[in-house]
Order: sequence, then C-alpha cells, then structure tokens
Amino acid sequence: MSRDYLEDLLTRWKDGVASPPEAIAEARAVWLSQVWSTPSGNNPDFIPLDILFMLADAREMGITDADIPALLEYLRTPIGREVHGRERFANYIEGIDARKREAIQTSNYYGPMSAGSAIDRMEFAIPDPEERRIHRATRLDPESIWDELRSRLCAPPPRDELFLVGIVEDLLYGHADAFIDRLEQLAAECQEAQRSLAAAHIGGIASRPALERFWNLQDRLERELVARGELYVWRSPADQADAPE
Repeated sequence: MSRDYLEDLLTRWKDGVASPPEAIAEARAVWLSQVWSTPSGNNPDFIPLDILFMLADAREMGITDADIPALLEYLRTPIGREVHGRERFANYIEGIDARKREAIQTSNYYGPMSAGSAIDRMEFAIPDPEERRIHRATRLDPESIWDELRSRLCAPPPRDELFLVGIVEDLLYGHADAFIDRLEQLAAECQEAQRSLAAAHIGGIASRPALERFWNLQDRLERELVARGELYVWRSPADQADAPE
C-alpha cells in the first residue's frame, strides 16, 4: 500500500475535494480489491495498511476529518519507528470523547447507514477477498460451496489451519443439521481434515442432536490425534488421576 496514495486521499478529504462518503467508499474499494499481507506491527508496511483499513471502516472506527492531522502524522512515522508511531496514535485515539464519537457514528456524516451485521463486519476485516468469499458462501449458501470446502479441508500442508477451523465453525453455527452427516464422513475418509474438525469451537448456542454428534466426533478425533502424536492436550494432575487406564 502506497503511503503517497494515502496521503493524497487524506489530503483530498481534509480539503473537501472528497466528501466523507466519497473518501470512505474509495478506501473500501481499495481494501476489497486485492489480497493484503498482514505484516507485524514493527514492519514498515503495517502503518499504511492499518490506515487503509481504518478509512475503509471509518464509520465503525469513528474516524472523521478531525482525525486527519493525527492520521497524517501516523502515516509519516519514520521507518524503524513503527512501534512508537502506533503507540502515539493509540494514545491519540484513547483521548477522544467516546460519546461524541458514537453520536457521529449514527449520523449522516458517513452517508446512509448500511444494514450489515457484526458478522458482515468481521468478514470485511479479512484481508483476502477469496477468503471473504468463502466465509460468506459458507454462511449463506454452503451447498453451493461444499465441494470446494471439502477439497480445502482435505488438502495437505502447507495450509491455513486457522482459516479452515473458522470455516468448520461457520458451517456448524448455521447449518449443523444439514452437514453433520457429511462432516462425520469427511472425518472417516480424510485424515487431513481431522485436525480442523477437532479444533473447531462451537459454543454459545443451544445444544441439539447434530451438535451433540459433532462434539462426540471431536472427542473421538482428539483421542486419535493424541495417539498418533499429532496433538498434545495438557491435563492437570487431577485430570490425569481421573483419566481411564
């Protein structure tokens, strides 16, 4: 992400050449346009990507034109001073009156309010458009993407295990009844999928037969993975004493 581009966008917003909705729409289009790396906080690429995401998600972040001087200062952080620049900008944000910020978030300053949910916003934060597509399809129309999900879950390393676990969780939160048979079959046929299935966390929803079956499947997979030396489960001395021989 070009620092010069962001400086130009922020300057156009500050000078009124671009209205808040126009500046935010432009930033959103850029954010959604490609795969973005996720550099560490002390990487020179972190700050421009951090600013791009804040501008793209400005309503949720509560970013306004009053923040542009601080954003420009943050953007101009010298190479090698990234951690200091992040801390300085974080201190600036913490000093803002949260009540005023919340009032602006619900106003027309950013344009019409969208009907997006918290899940939509979580998906928006994913820096890879392809992963956003898969998450959304899994949530809204998993039948249309099942063959692709199965292929990804059965793929050999290297693989993004965190992403795959999230896909399993998406599937079970919204579609456990429709997919529990296929997940049990997948576990039996595809050893590579077993770790993702065992690692999924499904909580905060009422128990039902499909979820009970999945939790039983996880218990069995955990035991098998431990026996194969592919998973270590820490147990307290008390748990070990109670464990069956």
